[in-house]
Amino acid sequence: MLVCSVTDFYPAHIKVRWFRNDQEETAGVVSTPVIRNGDWTYQILVMLEMTPQRGDIYTCRVEHPSLQSPIAVEWRAQSGSAQSKMLSGIGGFVLGLIFLGLGLVIRHRKQKDFPAACEPAPSEIRAGQSSPVLPLPPTLEAMAVTLESVLWAAS
Repeated sequence: MLVCSVTDFYPAHIKVRWFRNDQEETAGVVSTPVIRNGDWTYQILVMLEMTPQRGDIYTCRVEHPSLQSPIAVEWRAQSGSAQSKMLSGIGGFVLGLIFLGLGLVIRHRKQKDFPAACEPAPSEIRAGQSSPVLPLPPTLEAMAVTLESVLWAAS
């Protein structure tokens, strides 16, 4: 469904039509009445229920007394290859986020293991003394939480 939204016009008299490949469409066209905005302007929605075919060009044409010539807004049906390119791009982006998240998790774990390698042997620790543990930089923890929430929201 395509929606042509025309807002903030005055006076209320307006003509909104849909065209497919320069032929006027009358079947499948549904319109709201002209709606008063309360500030002396008006708005209208004109919808076209359709099944797009590859290469079709749909045009919403608006005629109004305030216009010197009609306004026309076009929408072109995407080809199957354009849609698949878009889906491939989205899939690649999500996959990139997953690998970035995995890389940060692995890096985070390795940094946790690194201080353990630098700790003195148990025989070197004196009684009543705890082993030194280096804290992780807070920016890495915050970054991992942010990425996890982004990955969770994207899935």
